[in-house]
Amino acid sequence: MTLSCLVSDAARRAPDAPALFGWGEVLTWADVDERTTRLAVALVEAGVSPGDRVAVARNKGVESFLAVHAILRAGAVVVPLDPLAPGAALQALVRDAEPSAVLGDASIIAKLDLATTAPDLRVVIATGDCSSVEAASVEAWDDVVMHGNDRVGGAGASIWGGVGVDVDLDDPAYIIYSSGSTGRPKGILHTHRSGLAYAQLAVAEYGIVPSDRLAAMTPLHFDMSTLELYAMPLAGAASIMFTEAELRFPATFTERSAAHGATLWYAVPFMLGQILDRGAMDARDHSAMRAVLYGGEVYAPDSMRRLMAHLPGVSFVNVYGPAEVNAITNHTIVDPPVGDDDLPIGRPWAGVDLRIVDPDTLDDVAAGEPGELLASAPTRMRGYWRRPDLDAACTVPRPDGPDWYRTGDLVVADADGLLHFLGRRDHQVKVRGVRIELEGIESVLTGAPGVLHAVVGPTDDGTELAAAVVMAADAEFDERSLRRWLAGRVSAAALPSTIARLDAMPTTASGKIDRTRVRAELTGTPA
Repeated sequence: MTLSCLVSDAARRAPDAPALFGWGEVLTWADVDERTTRLAVALVEAGVSPGDRVAVARNKGVESFLAVHAILRAGAVVVPLDPLAPGAALQALVRDAEPSAVLGDASIIAKLDLATTAPDLRVVIATGDCSSVEAASVEAWDDVVMHGNDRVGGAGASIWGGVGVDVDLDDPAYIIYSSGSTGRPKGILHTHRSGLAYAQLAVAEYGIVPSDRLAAMTPLHFDMSTLELYAMPLAGAASIMFTEAELRFPATFTERSAAHGATLWYAVPFMLGQILDRGAMDARDHSAMRAVLYGGEVYAPDSMRRLMAHLPGVSFVNVYGPAEVNAITNHTIVDPPVGDDDLPIGRPWAGVDLRIVDPDTLDDVAAGEPGELLASAPTRMRGYWRRPDLDAACTVPRPDGPDWYRTGDLVVADADGLLHFLGRRDHQVKVRGVRIELEGIESVLTGAPGVLHAVVGPTDDGTELAAAVVMAADAEFDERSLRRWLAGRVSAAALPSTIARLDAMPTTASGKIDRTRVRAELTGTPA
């Protein structure tokens, strides 16, 4: 099996079962299979070959799910783009990926300047006003997806049999580009093998069954979307799709989630904080919910406790894993956390080996000592797209298994063997000669009463720290009280000299707090 088989296999097992809850329609697995086949056939007929990159340039929804699986079935490589990114950023990614086709919406595709960035493009299949798209071959989405019956079978294809393209487990499957918040964007290339390994492990770890319904909360171009894209069809379970607007307005999100009986959420803590603050949780019936999965950032225990109060009996699962290796550990929280200590990222998934090493020598540290996490996993990427320099920097050879990946994350194992995330190796600063982990201080500060989010960074002269916080709607901001609260929990060098209140934190394209931007503002330098 490969990722290209997931939809057709789900349709074989349960053709009439719900697959996607869209707007005004519910698609069964048979519907999804038929439409992705038509799209895939159109790509193959246009000359898209195995291994070619195909960009997805549209807002998230039913159509983006269909696009991803059509590309995989054609043997091509999925390159999801951020629909909200500025044109210049999107054009840089298109030049880097060199796609042979684009599936998307005409208004977003127009930002790509395809005549300049992709002159050898074979086909564009788009919704909207296609007259604005500059490409040699442009086809209307509905003409292909809804009225392409004559094509199915004409290229050796069938509804149940795919499109006659052989796909191997070690073939490239998708490229996820980093948000660029830590430097130059880089493409993370996964194969069908690594993507399928993640889907299989996720289904097992989270106990996903056909009756589950996932609220699809993460952007398509963010690696967390792999849960809905691959694990849900593998299990034959359904996803509830959301518009960009619904994801920006928490109350609208919770209303739709409850109405369709969501059993699973998967989000970054920032979004869960928005749901808690503005999601009208008291007015919603989320009795169908069984688990909230979260990852990408530290989740403040106090914020979790308050959300748990709205979701009694729901497990919270802390999921850890850089996009380069997908998810590799998790820790389930059944009861509200006691105190403000950080929550573990848990233990490794089946088949995942981990080491904690000294970042300089790469020697294993002693038990209970902090160090950099190395991971050897079947979910590991093939490598960075056309960046052998990055591959060399993050790889430690392993003769008896998948090479070790240097995560750059600092962790420590407690007495029970549970891993705790301490922060990024590249987020350390020295203040008065003392090495300080910024995310460690942020984790402590988010545990202060009333604090929803916190970012800490050095001042402009580098001699002190400064902080910015977002408070809960019902909490008062008192800088002096927050500094007193912190003073008993961090060293003198780690105590911010000032704490500013923000109405909201800026976010990256993937929905995480844009710490680079906030820290630049704290230091008075351009982001």
